[in-house]
Amino acid sequence: MVFFIHDQGMRIQTPLDELVKQPLRVNSAQAVPGISQRRIEAISSDVKHYQKMVDRHERRRAVIAADIMHRQVISIGSETLIEVAWTLFASHRIHHLPVIDEGRLTGIISDRDLLRASLNSNSEKFASQRIATIMSQPVIAAAPDTEIRLIAEVMVRQRIGALPVVDSDTQFEKVVGMITRTDLLRVMVDSGPLELWI
Repeated sequence: MVFFIHDQGMRIQTPLDELVKQPLRVNSAQAVPGISQRRIEAISSDVKHYQKMVDRHERRRAVIAADIMHRQVISIGSETLIEVAWTLFASHRIHHLPVIDEGRLTGIISDRDLLRASLNSNSEKFASQRIATIMSQPVIAAAPDTEIRLIAEVMVRQRIGALPVVDSDTQFEKVVGMITRTDLLRVMVDSGPLELWI
């Protein structure tokens, strides 16, 4: 098992199939040009060139969550005031905060969640409400040894921008890192083709 779902501080066993079974949506159908012999030759040439590039590189092990996650995790509790969360987002220039109560992952909040809730709230006391009222739960989390292509697929299919990394070997399944979409893009830019170590 490489992914977990945390709901109210309790871990739920979740097969990967459940997280990736939703099909990706296509906004509109576009006409597909016919395949000509010239196109086949061009594609074939590109494939051969890529294969030569791959053959020249020594195989390396897959990139896993522990390789790219942010280890200094800033978190808040569910009883924290919304105004405190705003301050944390601004001062640390982050977009997601895991919600941890008594050492257990109970939710996650993003700056977009706060913005959306503030726009929908008519209350002048919105900033003094508790995070528990708007945090997202249950939370999908990854193990430190989860391969990043699986992480990327789950993030795309579940439409989430960040994933906590949880060490399930500890008594409280401690949050040991965070991975964002930006982290995944950075790896693609810096590391080139992401290959499995075979």
